[in-house]
Amino acid sequence: MILQMGLGGRMSQITLTRLAVPIIAMLFFVSLVVWYFYKKLEEKIDSQKVNEKPKQFAIKLLGGTEKEVIRLLVSMDYVGLQSDISRKINKLKVHRAVKSLSQKGIVEVLPKGRTKLLKIKKEFRELLRADP
Repeated sequence: MILQMGLGGRMSQITLTRLAVPIIAMLFFVSLVVWYFYKKLEEKIDSQKVNEKPKQFAIKLLGGTEKEVIRLLVSMDYVGLQSDISRKINKLKVHRAVKSLSQKGIVEVLPKGRTKLLKIKKEFRELLRADP
């Protein structure tokens, strides 16, 4: 197949095979460069995961309100009332966060009158104390 191009009023003919070879070579080179940098980035992410401290990793797994509830419980010596936390954060958000933390096995929930007593479980408490 022949491609016709106008250059300065003249018509020149360039075969598609002459254009295809450099374009394919360029695409191959670009894909190699992208693959190389992707592998480097992947290695960097993997090394960060290995070097990450357990406390930082555990905290990253928690949602925003869950982190706030844990932070407040830590400031209360790892035990506190849900009603006290609800004074600082929306009640519904606290309820959902406590339910989620309880399902994840991070917080123990005990009934206490009309409210609930929240305790950070021993395993997670030790994890929080392990790293400054």
